[in-house]
Amino acid sequence: MPPVKQPRAQRTPPEVRRTQLVRAAVPAFARTGYAGMQLQDVAEEVGVTRNLIHHYFPGGKRDLYVEAVRAACADVANLLDVDPGVPLAEKMPANIARYIDQILEPSPLYTLYASAVHSADDEVRAPALATRETIALGIARNHLGRRRPAKALRAALIGYISFTETTCEQWRAEGLSDRAALERLLGDVLVATVAAAGAPRPGSTARPAPS
Repeated sequence: MPPVKQPRAQRTPPEVRRTQLVRAAVPAFARTGYAGMQLQDVAEEVGVTRNLIHHYFPGGKRDLYVEAVRAACADVANLLDVDPGVPLAEKMPANIARYIDQILEPSPLYTLYASAVHSADDEVRAPALATRETIALGIARNHLGRRRPAKALRAALIGYISFTETTCEQWRAEGLSDRAALERLLGDVLVATVAAAGAPRPGSTARPAPS
């Protein structure tokens, strides 16, 4: 009786493998920083050889880092709920709470995003700045129904995001435990920011754009 042929193992599609490598790199870079991260650690996590990483990322560690930062920043931006079917009174505190969770932990996503914000490398910093822009536009849409907020409101909301991050980081550094107070503070400042920067100037006939 002839031997039974074993089915050939199915190869992982290239796009899936590339995504696996990027996703494994996010916590690896967040845990050790760029200098301490070893490509071999990512290879072992995914179950591939180190040479395969170079196949997908010819620039090696730096190329993988840039992609990991982009993935982390995209995930941070996607934390904001902009569903028009969810009431603002429910959506705003939930959005603030989710962002606080990321910062107080801090999560690998936030760690990579925050380091990218302050990077001297334009290619690394760009997705982090784009994340702040995306969140600011989402807040304006949630509160005022504006897809293209005025420059003053956009600037104020980007400033609010920076304020939120710095405040939460300091809250964590000080070991403060009153989470409810932090949420109230950030909610009050957000409402005040939108009211001050989003209100039409005297004599203006501008109206919120449809959402």
